[in-house]
Amino acid sequence: NGAKSGAKSGAEATELLLLSVMRLPPPAATWAVDEKQAFEAIMKSIATDAHPYLLPTRHAEVLLPRSRVAVLRPFVPRGSLRDMLNAVTDVCLPHSAKYSQSSVNAGRVVSVTAAATAAAVNHAQRKAAGAIFA
Repeated sequence: NGAKSGAKSGAEATELLLLSVMRLPPPAATWAVDEKQAFEAIMKSIATDAHPYLLPTRHAEVLLPRSRVAVLRPFVPRGSLRDMLNAVTDVCLPHSAKYSQSSVNAGRVVSVTAAATAAAVNHAQRKAAGAIFA
């Protein structure tokens, strides 16, 4: 798949991984023990489950004192879906360089347009079914 390179001991190859660090909501550092355990269980489930449309997670670590989650996934040389949608030419650039304000605004326009289209379709379906709108 192009994500493997080099050789370890004989035929075993080294997989390139991408580390993503994501922010949790600010109150995460103050979660109760049961909330922490529930979130860790969710992260473990995501890491162990397989889905045909999602990259596998190699490891996930919850860093609650810092309100962060660190996730290791296979590196994809072509970039992410967002990279493709924003026509990013260098997927190794930092997030702030890849997604300028103009591309973020373009994404919002697409999202708003999609939401408006979905609402219009839903309205048309209800009207066709004879629903009464206030």
